[in-house]
Amino acid sequence: VAVIDEIIQLFPAGRSCQVSDMLLDFCGVAFAAVIVMLIIPAIENNRRKKRNGQST
Repeated sequence: VAVIDEIIQLFPAGRSCQVSDMLLDFCGVAFAAVIVMLIIPAIENNRRKKRNGQST
């Protein structure tokens, strides 16, 4: 997605494609993926505890 966004920016006047923008976009996606990988197991663990009658 980041690469496509940067390529699209080549066409309008006054816009440019920069590798640094692609790197920042990638870092944002990677950060979000790590957060999701941490949150999803916590939510599933909480649901499991509730099903087993345990409170947090």
